[in-house]
Amino acid sequence: MLGDMSTITDSGTGDSVVLMHKSKTIMKMSGAQVKQVMEAMRKQMGNGAATNAMALKPVATGKTEKVGDYNTEIYTWTNSRGMGQILWVAKDFPGIQQDQRAAREARQIRRRRHEQGYVA
Repeated sequence: MLGDMSTITDSGTGDSVVLMHKSKTIMKMSGAQVKQVMEAMRKQMGNGAATNAMALKPVATGKTEKVGDYNTEIYTWTNSRGMGQILWVAKDFPGIQQDQRAAREARQIRRRRHEQGYVA
């Protein structure tokens, strides 16, 4: 069994870093790799598995915690198999709105270039 893990995800790109506490190792995954894993999971476990995992909505706990210099709100989710996560969400992260806007604009540019036949 893998044991306890923590995941840090960039919600704009989908890039993730998974911290595996027991083995003291990390695994980095790009947003594209995360999508590939979800697709493989969907194929292996049936159409509903990956869809349900992606459709789970975080539930606010009403708790807050200071993480480093940031005030966070704590959310949780649990799926039908008993797997879940605790999410610490820092809504006052400096420059987050500018970063989200820049990521959105970059995605739009990549989409237009793709539609025009450019290969990245």
